[in-house]
Amino acid sequence: MAIFGQIQRNELGTKYTHYGWFGICPVYLGDISGEAPVMAERNWVPGWWLSVSEWIFGKCILLRSIVDADYEPMWPIAIGGEIRCSVQP
Repeated sequence: MAIFGQIQRNELGTKYTHYGWFGICPVYLGDISGEAPVMAERNWVPGWWLSVSEWIFGKCILLRSIVDADYEPMWPIAIGGEIRCSVQP
């Protein structure tokens, strides 16, 4: 998605307020205080890279859950910082 259907400038700072990583994929994040943050891969990163990252860490969580029944799964989301851009109306 991000190579051809890039995130629009007016969405940066409004819909997507932060940048960071989801596992091995660089992403834009929004609604980080909610239960499920809005996430999209950063511009110029192929859309399938987010799926690969999700698959890798999904398998890690599955294996850990099999070994440790008390394990509470968490996804590897790291917030790098807030997006600050000056969009001219």
